[in-house]
Amino acid sequence: MTSTNLVIDITGIQQETVLLVAHYDSTGETVGSEGATDNGAGTSALLALAKALWDLHPDNVPYSVRILWTGAEENGLHGAMAYVTRALENGELKHVRAVINLDTVGGGDFLYVHSAHSAYTEYSHECEALGLSQTNYTYSPVVRDQLLSASAQTDSVANVFIIHPDFPGYPRGETGSWSDHAPFACAGLPIGYVETTNFNIDGHNHYDGYSQTTNPLMWDCFNASLVSACDRDTEMKWGKIWHTQFDRLDMLDTAFPGRVREQLGDTVDSLVTFLTHDTFMRAVVASDWAATANAFGGIHAASQIETGAGATLFHTERTTSSHTQTLVISAVAVIVGVLAIGSLLVAGKRALRWYRYGQAVNQDGGESECEEGSDLEDEVILMRDVASDS
Repeated sequence: MTSTNLVIDITGIQQETVLLVAHYDSTGETVGSEGATDNGAGTSALLALAKALWDLHPDNVPYSVRILWTGAEENGLHGAMAYVTRALENGELKHVRAVINLDTVGGGDFLYVHSAHSAYTEYSHECEALGLSQTNYTYSPVVRDQLLSASAQTDSVANVFIIHPDFPGYPRGETGSWSDHAPFACAGLPIGYVETTNFNIDGHNHYDGYSQTTNPLMWDCFNASLVSACDRDTEMKWGKIWHTQFDRLDMLDTAFPGRVREQLGDTVDSLVTFLTHDTFMRAVVASDWAATANAFGGIHAASQIETGAGATLFHTERTTSSHTQTLVISAVAVIVGVLAIGSLLVAGKRALRWYRYGQAVNQDGGESECEEGSDLEDEVILMRDVASDS
């Protein structure tokens, strides 16, 4: 089948680029999931960020921003892997200095930000599939640390980003390769991965972050003193939200009134701070990682199309997957549903103008191809006009 990635380039004052990524597919429809947290929340956050940057006008954004929606994440990171493969061939990562992955940024108990794992073996499968090796890989925490700083300095943010403590197999603040940040770390780019979960829970596989909440609704029986199941042999729910019957807005709003709105708002506000104050990206560009990467000079070589300040490029790309992908519901339905709960997005009063743009992201359930002259191309052109009007 074919899955579509969608890319927006917003050229800021400087050519060094922050790449924001979120996947728009999900899974679990057979048990009632609608993909609201995984990953309607991340998809919506990117829409809100695009709108916020347009309101500020790109001429006032200190660094360039690339916004990437990927398909086929759930069955093997196919969208992100295909993007990185082509970007390495075409030199499209030449100016990228930081990658921020938004995957399930609403719903769990805490907002975390991670860096890649210090053990290359955690990422070797993805790296070698790209034809890369440990020589290319980076686990630099610089983006994670600057996101923490940006969040702490953001006005009106109720719950700042945190990093998880040490636990067996995963050192403090580090994460595995199970989301779209992985191929970028393989390509030598420092990543920050934002998600909501709860690493304090002794879950099914112990302290791995796969149990997102202590809310009793998401447990057969929760033992607060153990921060775990009453009976490990009989527990079935394990505090999980994504890919379950709880990953839908009505269930989440019942279990956690206002939480998704607050977490998504905090994430967007913190990222707006990161993107619009040059302090944070200046620290990334000046870091030891950047010096090492520039000295290495290998994998980011190749020409890239340059545009003037404020220019915006909308384009799509296709990713072919030999695997079967289940799309819970269209990303459009998730986005529109999320918007319905109030002032969730920075986009606010004009958020519904992004409705047809969401159709372009996931037309026909995410399986459409973007041929020249297609309806998808028309939607992209439409949203270019909407952005210009904004």
